[in-house]
Amino acid sequence: MFLGFANYYRRFIEGYSKIAQPLTALMKGSVKGKKPGLLVWTDVEQRAFETLRDAFTKAPVLEHYKLWAKLKLETNASNFAASGILS
Repeated sequence: MFLGFANYYRRFIEGYSKIAQPLTALMKGSVKGKKPGLLVWTDVEQRAFETLRDAFTKAPVLEHYKLWAKLKLETNASNFAASGILS
């Protein structure tokens, strides 16, 4: 379950796949998140878990939009496309 949550935000965590590798290897062979047999949780998996957990609480952190905050709108366009970024 934790890996599913973390994987959703993987694009915001630098080096995610390298950090999560011990945890994904632990789940190799599982079906729908359930693995037959015993899981062996070592210091390597614990460090990977803690590193990912900490990544969600340290900058840069995603946060909800604040109505009172100043906004910046950046736009760009060409003959075939238009884009905009609100930050």
